[in-house]
Order: sequence, then C-alpha cells, then structure tokens
Amino acid sequence: MTQTVQPAPAPEEQATTFVEVDPSTLIVGANVRLDPRLDKDFVESIRERGVRVPIVAHRDGQGQLVVLYGQRRTVAAVQTGRPTVPVVVIAEPGEADRLIDQLAENHHRAGLTTHEDVMAFQQLAVLGVPAGAIAQRTARPKPVVEAALRVASSEVARKATERWDFLDLEQSAALAEFEGDDEAIRFLVQSAKNGGFAHQLQRLRDDRESKAQRAALVAQLTEAGIKVIEQPPMQDPKRAKLEYLKTGRRQVTEDNHKDCKGHAAYIHQEWVNEDGKRGYVWKAGYACTNYPKYGHTHRYPPGASFSDRRTLDDMTEEEVEAARAERRDVRESNKAWDSALKVRQAWLKQFAARKTPPKTAAVFIAKALASCDHQIRSAMEGSHKLARDLFGVEHETYQSGHRRGKLLADLCTTEGRATMVTLVMILAAYEENLPRDAWRRDEPGATEYLRYLQSEGYELSEVEQRARNGGKKP
Repeated sequence: MTQTVQPAPAPEEQATTFVEVDPSTLIVGANVRLDPRLDKDFVESIRERGVRVPIVAHRDGQGQLVVLYGQRRTVAAVQTGRPTVPVVVIAEPGEADRLIDQLAENHHRAGLTTHEDVMAFQQLAVLGVPAGAIAQRTARPKPVVEAALRVASSEVARKATERWDFLDLEQSAALAEFEGDDEAIRFLVQSAKNGGFAHQLQRLRDDRESKAQRAALVAQLTEAGIKVIEQPPMQDPKRAKLEYLKTGRRQVTEDNHKDCKGHAAYIHQEWVNEDGKRGYVWKAGYACTNYPKYGHTHRYPPGASFSDRRTLDDMTEEEVEAARAERRDVRESNKAWDSALKVRQAWLKQFAARKTPPKTAAVFIAKALASCDHQIRSAMEGSHKLARDLFGVEHETYQSGHRRGKLLADLCTTEGRATMVTLVMILAAYEENLPRDAWRRDEPGATEYLRYLQSEGYELSEVEQRARNGGKKP
C-alpha cells in the first residue's frame, strides 16, 4: 500500500523511519552523480526483483520525500512501473554533509569480484535453478550465466578467478577451454594482465584446431595402412615426393604408386581461400621412401643445379642463421596474421552494430574517398561483400531481383546511422582487401586503416602493429 505523505515534523521531533512509497512521488534531489547511467541489466533487475536496498531520503518543508542516496534505484523503479519502493527517512543533512556522504556512498563501494559472481551462480545451479532462470531472475545475459557456470565446473578457471582479481568472466571462461594445458593457461593469464588477450586466445585456439586437424589426418592415413613420414627435402638421395619421380618416361602418381613398397604419405600445410575458408589447412602429399631401390628416377637428382638461389652450403654460419630466422619470422607472422584476422573481424562486427558514428567518422570517410585506394574500388565492384556480412544483410546480385545496394541503403534510417553505414563500408573495404603479408609491406591504405581501428579502441596485436608501421617491427 502506498504511504500517504504527512507534513514534516519539527526538526527536534524528526527521527529515522521506514516507509513504502510510490517511487513516482519521490523527488530526486541534488546528487554528485550527474547522470544515473542506467544500464539494461540494472533496469531489468529492478523490474524483476524490485528495489531490495532501501532508498534514503529526507522530508522537505512541504513534507515531500527528497532522495539523498538511491538516485539510480528511484529512476529505474519509476521506469519499470514498480508500485512501491522501500525508503528510510532521515533528518535533512547539511549541504556539506550531503556532498561528503554521497561521495562516500559511491566511491567506497566494492562490486563483486568475478570469483564471487561465479560461486553465486554455481550455488543457484546446485539449488536446481536452470541457467535461463538464473539469467532472468538476476537480469544478467544468459551467455554470462553460462560462462560463469563453465568457470565453476573448471578447477583451473575457478582457482584462477580466486587468485587473480584482474580476470573478467569472459577471460576466466576461456581458461576453462585449456584445462590441462599449463603453458596455454600461463600465456592467457599474462595476456589478461598485460594486454592482447583476445589475440593470444585466438592464436591458441587456431593452434589447437591445427594440431587436431593434423592428428586426424595422420590417423586417417594410418588406418588406411599408409606409412606417414616427414616431408622429404628436395634432393634427398633416397626419399622424394612423387611429383619429382618418373618410372621410365611415366610420371609417378599416387594411383600408380600405391603398390610400391616405398609408398608413403607426408603431411604439409597449404594456404586456401575458398568456400568461405581462409587460412592454412593440413593436406596429405605422397612420396617414395627409397626411389632408387624401387626403380624410380628423380627429375632433379642430388647435385643437379636448377636454381640460381644460394644453398645452405654456400652460406656462412651467420647467413644460415639469418635465413632460418627469416623463414621462422615469415611462418610465425603469417600464423599470427591469420589469428588476428578473426579477432579484428569480430570487433568490426560489434562496431558495425553502433547506432551513432564516432566523432572521427566524417574526417576518415572524406580522407578515404579522396585517396582513391584500390581497396574501396574493389569492394564497390564486389557489392561490399564483407560489409554485408558485418551487417548481416543478404548478398545482392544483378539477378537477385533488387536494385544492387538497396539492402544496405535501407539501413540508413537516420543521418547518424547513414554515416555509420558509410564508415563501416569503407572499413570493410580495407579489411576485405588486406593482403596476407600486409605485416611486411609499406601499404598506406592498410596503415591508415589499422591506425583508425586502434584510435577507436581496437587493440592491435604485434603483427598488426607491424602492418600499421609500414612493415617495421614495433
């Protein structure tokens, strides 16, 4: 029942009291918090559970209740239509005391740690409350609740949240993915503390997927009765890839070599960019383990010269080490770039969901269009393929029954959204046409693109920093 507002008693008679009142009758007084900053989760919590911590107010000269502490709870209760809220009524403080107390209330308040969140969600689950119901009743997104429960079920992730308070829930859930891999856990914790977590996580996931794919391919070949060997070097005196072998004049192939006692397979990686998949995949190649013994000849027998390139035998020890270091750098940088691409495009997808553009949008758009970079022309000719993916709209063609570009144009419902759509189309154009070796090129378009992403809050990985710096290591 709504409490009827009574005239204010004389100051000497005023004492602390507790009342239940209609929140719309409360007056939100002066507050050090200039903006209540009501987030969705907080509002939904008030809608679902009401105001659980009483608001503190005093009565003014007309007997009206003026909120001292609980501005956000009051506004949220009004927005969600709560019929009553609990209010503790105290004597009106002096102006200096009000300011000091409001500062103290907001500053000396510690939120729950990730570990405390995890343990609370776990206790609810033990009590039989499903994840969906936990999310609804606590006004937290269901993916957040599910992540917390994954952390709770992982000993290493649960202990990590207890030990390191800088780990957030998403990072803690990622640790659970690598239970049993101490090195991966160490890398992730370091990245959570020092930066670059998303990139380190993606690299570890890619490495794990690559190892699993390789192991599956080896198992498949072994089950088929095919011996698996290391990839033969170019001029090995016994082992050789079938593509370099002949039997008489006939080219040796997988089909005509299957019955050879030296038939074997080797595992190697190939770069693919087709059917929506971009990156290295493991494939099987075939070789003979002793081609002279089994009657084959090599197109380039040991000692044959087929290139002007220097061999390792022609190099000094320092040159050999430099050549090997360069190859390692290329191999590792390419892998790092492939992982960074996934993180970058996931960030772009979130960025594209913004309703209003950043203040820097107009300048960047103007400079990009003035540059006449080929990436923008190429994306326009391809009907902005990646931009459509980021916005989740259908890919149109001349035969699709639409005027090409109509679906993207339909997103431009306001001036701000139109600017945002234009910005994303240009960013997607650069992203879609970034060369895989941009990390070792001096490419002005790629440089400006990555600098802009960084200015808008995207955390560049080391390999992306090289691309931003025109191929120079940071």
